[in-house]
Amino acid sequence: MPRTRKTTLNSLAALGLLALLQQAAAQTPTELVAFHRSGQTFLTWRELPGAGNEYYRVYRHTSPITSSNLASATQVAQIPDSSAMYLTERWMSDYGLTPMQQNFILTDLGPELENTQGLFVFTVHQGEAGSAFYAVTSVDQGSEDATITPGQNSLTTGIQESVADPLPVMVWQSTNGRAMVFTQFMDFRNWNPTMDGYAYNYFLSLPDGYDSGTAYPLYLHIEGYGTRYVDAFTDHANGTGYEWPAIQVWGDDPHQSWYYGYAKDHSWGDDWPQYVWGELSSQPESGHISNFTEQRLLRAIPDVMRDPRFNVDENRIYAYGHSMGGSGALALGMRYPNVFAAVYCSEPMTDFVTSALWFPDVAPKWGIPFYALPIVNEGSYAAHLAHYDGTNVWEWMNHKGNMVDRWRDDMAYIVTYHGTLDDVINWETQGEPWCNIMEGRTHGWAGAALPIDHTWWGFLDTPNFTFGSFSFRKDRSFPAFSNSSLNLVVPDSLAYYNFGLEWSCPWNDFAGDVVDTPDRWEVTLRVYDPGLPGLETVPDRATVDVTTRRVQQFLPPPGTQCYWRNLQLPGNEIIQSGQTTPSDTGIVTVTGFTVNKAGNRLVMSTSTPTGEHTDGVPAVPTLSRPIPNPFVSTTLLHYSVPRATAIEVGVYTLAGEKMRVVEQSVVSSGAHVATWNGTDATGVPVPAGVYALRLQTADGATATTRVIRMR
Repeated sequence: MPRTRKTTLNSLAALGLLALLQQAAAQTPTELVAFHRSGQTFLTWRELPGAGNEYYRVYRHTSPITSSNLASATQVAQIPDSSAMYLTERWMSDYGLTPMQQNFILTDLGPELENTQGLFVFTVHQGEAGSAFYAVTSVDQGSEDATITPGQNSLTTGIQESVADPLPVMVWQSTNGRAMVFTQFMDFRNWNPTMDGYAYNYFLSLPDGYDSGTAYPLYLHIEGYGTRYVDAFTDHANGTGYEWPAIQVWGDDPHQSWYYGYAKDHSWGDDWPQYVWGELSSQPESGHISNFTEQRLLRAIPDVMRDPRFNVDENRIYAYGHSMGGSGALALGMRYPNVFAAVYCSEPMTDFVTSALWFPDVAPKWGIPFYALPIVNEGSYAAHLAHYDGTNVWEWMNHKGNMVDRWRDDMAYIVTYHGTLDDVINWETQGEPWCNIMEGRTHGWAGAALPIDHTWWGFLDTPNFTFGSFSFRKDRSFPAFSNSSLNLVVPDSLAYYNFGLEWSCPWNDFAGDVVDTPDRWEVTLRVYDPGLPGLETVPDRATVDVTTRRVQQFLPPPGTQCYWRNLQLPGNEIIQSGQTTPSDTGIVTVTGFTVNKAGNRLVMSTSTPTGEHTDGVPAVPTLSRPIPNPFVSTTLLHYSVPRATAIEVGVYTLAGEKMRVVEQSVVSSGAHVATWNGTDATGVPVPAGVYALRLQTADGATATTRVIRMR
């Protein structure tokens, strides 16, 4: 009898223990599996059948993880429920778009995960390679169930991990094989997943007749506000686009970081990604702003380049976009000349702090200006920007200010246009000040102000940069133009900058290539008729300041005397000559260079030219951009002449009517300053507008520039 009772009690105890174990097991994830691929380990598990507000903690160890050694394992992540759902894709329906997928895909053209699965992707760092074991626990209402059941929520076999540059996952391909969509899983440890998660899609397509034996140009198309990369499917899902012979990559910015980034160490909510425009409950007040969006866009380019299916010419990579996309293209061109040859920017933002419409949109990502949060630029292409780390994010995103402050930096060739009727990217606070600053900048640039609203107008091509032929190269030096006398400026109506001037190069060859050697730099320029609305033709003769850019070899040290000559084609007659000195970065500018339609060759050398005589060559003056410009009451006119001569400085209307003579005298060689107080010859203030300034020497040489008078 006692023996029977004891047996019964033991049986009941066993059943009770089993029930407890089953209850415990029901509170932990199951079906944990993992695989390693290209430097990343992908873990999936079956989530709890709870209310959907659970969290999951992922642990990593060098030994199998059990309940007894869990405390010594490393927690590598805590992520919310439903992590297999690709929320940034699902959000496309908010914009009336069709998502590419509902849930994540982990293998090339593989199946989507199920709604009830969990997902975490671990990126292996240096020193972490080898065999690794993982476990996943659940957290409900702040309480963790740390029960470990080997084979269920803990791996019993180690995963062999290695350090590698992760490859994207192909999640879709068109029937003809020329269009694809890829998912990038970024490094969770170096990311802020509370804003849009840490995985992103981009679209790629190949041109008709694609030949893998030919190196193709690549262009990055970045979408505007509220649009997504799937817009590419409308016209390009068959692998074609504008019939351009180029590889296309389309990126997007799901919740509008304006293609830069957001706070590195601020949480917008543990239930990431949850940010929806207009519903943000907090904003960063401390910490750093990281270039997260730039990083992942730039990550797509080398991913394409190293894929054996694609053949990319690394010297012909471009970016373009409209509105928010144009803003992103502009920033990429200004910051990454080591990637982009040229960028095309339609109606971009140039200073966010002055925009009444868009300031409230970006402040929740960057913190209000009062906090002056510092930036940190990260990623494989950002090393040359490290000395800007710590800059106030609002200053860093002030592109027109950066153009002044970063005058030493190399940049891609940039084309922009703005609409003078635009009230989305406001003309008065964005386009107009940008154009006023850029007219005198010494970076490669062409731009326009057009009487349009916030509308995609098309491409403003020049003989040297035609978007669609993709010939402009990153590895070739080129001349940057500034203060061109051909610039057309009708205030608040129409303007063109640096159109009407071209240079000879292999893809626009009318007089040979640019010469770029350690002691010599040469380029041939000429005037051409642009054929643009309102600027169909230009005068046969122009003056312009020319700056050496993207120089490969001709980088004379500061203080070096550079001798320059202007050879009139076709007879190579010297019509100008002078001396100048390089900047502290070796960039050289020649001011007031004369160009006509027959062509003029600029020859620069660090040694005195031999066998040439300059007697009788006009004493060509230079007239720099006035300071300030625009001005209200007084502006200073800086000019110089290479030798003593009589000069006259006059103010003219754009129609050529002389308003007054500012200075008329005999001056010595060197630099001088004249002052204009904004009045005409009778002392009456002239109306607000644009005026031409003309400096002429006794032997007829001239230099011109323009100034804006404000009231």
